[in-house]
Amino acid sequence: MKKILIIIGIIIVILSCSKKDNMVGFNILNQPKKLTINNNIVKYKTIEDTIRNYSENDILLVGKWNNREIRTLVKFNNLPDSVSNVSKSVIIFAILGNNNFNEDAIELGRLTSNWNENETTWTKAYTDTLWDEEGADFTSLQVDSINIIGDSLYIKIPTDSVEYWINNQIEFSIILTYSSGEDSTFLQLQSSEGDIKPTLQLQYAVDDTSESMEKNPSQDSFIMDNKNSLSFSDNIKISNLIPTQSLIKLEISDTLFEMTEEELLYITINKAELILTKKEGELFSESINIFPYNLKASYDWSSQPNIGEDYEILAKTVSSTLSNDSDTLRLDITPLVQAWTSNKFDNNGFLIKSTSCNKDLSYVVFDTTNSRFEVTYTPKMLK
Repeated sequence: MKKILIIIGIIIVILSCSKKDNMVGFNILNQPKKLTINNNIVKYKTIEDTIRNYSENDILLVGKWNNREIRTLVKFNNLPDSVSNVSKSVIIFAILGNNNFNEDAIELGRLTSNWNENETTWTKAYTDTLWDEEGADFTSLQVDSINIIGDSLYIKIPTDSVEYWINNQIEFSIILTYSSGEDSTFLQLQSSEGDIKPTLQLQYAVDDTSESMEKNPSQDSFIMDNKNSLSFSDNIKISNLIPTQSLIKLEISDTLFEMTEEELLYITINKAELILTKKEGELFSESINIFPYNLKASYDWSSQPNIGEDYEILAKTVSSTLSNDSDTLRLDITPLVQAWTSNKFDNNGFLIKSTSCNKDLSYVVFDTTNSRFEVTYTPKMLK
């Protein structure tokens, strides 16, 4: 009797699986499908983002890059209350990189306004305080010498100036500027967050007793000229210095998925990626993380100069990594495509941008003629 019941059960299962409309059966039409479309980008544009300040940066920059001047600001605190007979005053920077830099073009200034390393930009000393003059408020300062020796930059500051600052409680706050007109010439220096910190070496006397001191900066940062900060470029680009936002729009339609508009509303997006190939660029770190941001409003691709803050991230855990040893970015846009197909959001496009604005010279330009859209999705059977 037991064997008969088992046989009957097997027959029932077989019959169930053979019926298309029986939910007990296995429906091959409801399995995940993969779609690959080449060059599915219908619109794209790169615009320059607001220049922010990257906190805890381990580099400083001085020179010119993309026809923009870069200046370094350095501040030293906790110096003696008074000194005499200052015989040595030199600041030493460790050099990380030298790109055709002309040391004779370095000029020094004493900053006359206070500033904060995490907030200062070309136009602002603090987030809510503008410089009186763009590029920082300072007076020119003659130096005894500026030399690159080995992997270090040595700046000798007149000892009488340093003695006057200390004895008159004037803040030891200086700026390095660059007077050369030649583009793409710069020094990368280690900041106070680096392994070899900038160092101020002083020799002086206190009450006729010879003293020496070494101090690291209390604050340091660099700022960059932001003229023409909303210029357009017809490419897809990620850039740390001169930060960018790249706006991209894909075709997402029922025709693309070969289904009706109603069917498209109910599909599940298992995975959606835009594959971009690196055309040119250089990363100064091992990798960069990239998040896709949904455009909340319709964008005028022909004339609108910027997007402002009219975008949002749909999933903070979804990011993609472009490593230094890879020429391909697999940009995960799963949450976006799911929102567009379900009509939760209109497909206004999305943007990608640097997550390390103002950190270093890292940038990458992607090939817009060789993109690929890959999506794995599961249809829902509608009755």
